[in-house]
Amino acid sequence: AKFQILVFIGMLESYGEGAGSPEGYVHYTKGGLPGYFPPIAGGGGGQISFNLFKPQFIEPFFPVQSDAEKARGRQVEINNGRLAQIGILSLLSESA
Repeated sequence: AKFQILVFIGMLESYGEGAGSPEGYVHYTKGGLPGYFPPIAGGGGGQISFNLFKPQFIEPFFPVQSDAEKARGRQVEINNGRLAQIGILSLLSESA
């Protein structure tokens, strides 16, 4: 079961890193939006019939966000990641 999870995550990573490049998609290291994942619906030879990133059955639970809310959420996520990195580095430097 662990191998299946790793393979699935690897497939998503390879798709997000450019294996599937829909029109208008720019990688985050080349000026694109961090946290944006290209839609998967219709990809994979017709085997995937709905968008895995935001399926229709989840929409009632998560309301649509405005652009300002999305920008704030991205900034909060980046700040949390930086804080987590600082915390891990402080633990590693203390143990050395």
